[in-house]
Amino acid sequence: MFDLIERGHNSAVTSTVTLLELLVQPYPDQKEELAQKIFALAGTYPQIEWAPVTLNLADRAAELRALSSQHAGCHSGRHGYQPQGDVFLRE
Repeated sequence: MFDLIERGHNSAVTSTVTLLELLVQPYPDQKEELAQKIFALAGTYPQIEWAPVTLNLADRAAELRALSSQHAGCHSGRHGYQPQGDVFLRE
């Protein structure tokens, strides 16, 4: 997935909750340097749009996650997004 994004074949959208999830482990383990690297990479990674979490976005993400778990073999959602964990590739 990240290879496609890096090569510019796809862009991606993720929410700031993704960054929260990425940083959960380094902080209690007192790995400040790792947390800083993750934060820096997240802010500069090409082709990723960071969406703030709104009530509507949380609702939509829940719907997409539910659809993807119901259709585990399905490669594309009905709205042209391919769920990849907390990141959605734009097709």
